[in-house]
Amino acid sequence: MQETKKQEAIRLAYGEYWKHWKSDINQEGVLTTDLPIPNEMYLALKLNRITGSFYLPNALTGISDNNGWTQSDLPTDDEPIWVMIDGLELPELVQPNSSEDECHSSDGFIYNSRHITHYQPIVKPKPPIY
Repeated sequence: MQETKKQEAIRLAYGEYWKHWKSDINQEGVLTTDLPIPNEMYLALKLNRITGSFYLPNALTGISDNNGWTQSDLPTDDEPIWVMIDGLELPELVQPNSSEDECHSSDGFIYNSRHITHYQPIVKPKPPIY
């Protein structure tokens, strides 16, 4: 069975410690153990103690929701969104055009929707209470 991108991210975050500890790591990347964790591992992975005997490497903070990024069809409301484009390393702010199956960036680039790997909606702030 081929490893998913999420599983790969978890394996890579644990690095050289993966083989020894993989049976104690769940699908969200949380290490559960009552055994003492070697100090060099604790420091190298920048482990965060969640509670009791549950630990998460700093590199996996936000893995449960992929830091808010979605891998699915783009929303159809044509509101501005952040996107990750295949081959680019930084997010791009775009205006989708669902009828044309493309997105327009503020600097004039046009991206075909099939090259977008992830998107993140821009959340409208709520009005102040007072």
